[in-house]
Amino acid sequence: SIYGSFLSLFWSIVLIGMILYIFALFFMQQITFTLAEKEALGETGQGWERDRQYFRTVQRSMLTLLEAAMGGLDWDMVFIIVEPLGIVYIAAFIFFILFFNFAVMNILTGIFVEKAMNLCRPDTEEQDAARRRQHA
Repeated sequence: SIYGSFLSLFWSIVLIGMILYIFALFFMQQITFTLAEKEALGETGQGWERDRQYFRTVQRSMLTLLEAAMGGLDWDMVFIIVEPLGIVYIAAFIFFILFFNFAVMNILTGIFVEKAMNLCRPDTEEQDAARRRQHA
């Protein structure tokens, strides 16, 4: 029963990791390009350093997106970083937040609950043994 739950947990973490990885690469690619342009123009102020801090590596970008989706970081703060990138990135970020919160988390919760309920039910062998004990 516990093994089955951990197996579901493992694949859920893999799914969340893949979603975060894809979106992190998408945003990091454009943010890195924008930061390089600003650095070449000498516009390396406080905003540049903030943007670089949250999207400096793929792992940090994934963590930033996870924090924004889960409430560890105000997603409006990340939106302010994404907003100058254009409408495509704005739409993608809003889609990510909505998709992650409504689809991913609800589906994963449903999978865990269903798996736990199935693991708690006695299997047919246990039911047959219980019936034999009652009739004996």
